[in-house]
Amino acid sequence: MSIINLPYFNRISSLEIKPQSNSLQVHSKVKPAGRIAIFLGCTSKYLIPSITEALIYILNWLNYEVIVPKQHCCGAPLLSAGFEKEAKNLAIKNLEVYKSFNIDGILTPCPTCAHFIGDVYKELIGEKLKVLKLADLFREKDREISGQYKGNAFFHISCHTSNYVKDSDDILSLLQKFGYNAQKKTGCCGFGGLFSFLFEKQSMDILRKKVLEYEKADMIISSCPNCIIQFKLAMKNKKIVHYAEAIEKILKGAKNGRAF
Repeated sequence: MSIINLPYFNRISSLEIKPQSNSLQVHSKVKPAGRIAIFLGCTSKYLIPSITEALIYILNWLNYEVIVPKQHCCGAPLLSAGFEKEAKNLAIKNLEVYKSFNIDGILTPCPTCAHFIGDVYKELIGEKLKVLKLADLFREKDREISGQYKGNAFFHISCHTSNYVKDSDDILSLLQKFGYNAQKKTGCCGFGGLFSFLFEKQSMDILRKKVLEYEKADMIISSCPNCIIQFKLAMKNKKIVHYAEAIEKILKGAKNGRAF
């Protein structure tokens, strides 16, 4: 029997998908403060490329040159399925790609990727990549921020953000500086990587509880692209965005003289 869950893939295919280009991208600045590379993660690359576009916009706004190399999976799904050799091969490939550029570090919108390339790679192959955090970059630049979101926003903190990356308070503070009076929310969305494909009923049971909990939210802001996909499957009429997209909206609104 195939382990591929076709009903789950059919639901994902119902979403509007515009995959990211896999060719090298360089977004230059005249006198950049530094050079940062982006590690997309598979969900951002194939399902939500708007997250990558938001990160590029923000980093350029902070005066960084941005590099988006040819992308490969971080290897986390393979390792969780028991394919250690294949995960190691991807780790070696990603190290080769990112070490070929003269960069200050790597920014990724996916907490699973951040933990994997920044921590697990060290255990797998003895070397890791330098992962940066967006909140730290804003602190270093200390640029004036203004904006206001008047709706009821919930900030959903993913499991890997909470348990491994542990930067949810910094992200929430950053969102508040941008005018989001967001309520902090924790708890699994039910995605859990391969869990949602292999145990669909249990995954949907967890998701239903979150749908009820988030019913009063006008907007759900998440730290994880996978959580966003999970929520979009069940709440198609609700605004659900990554925190980078939420910040980009305020920056673009301020530039054009309008509120988000």
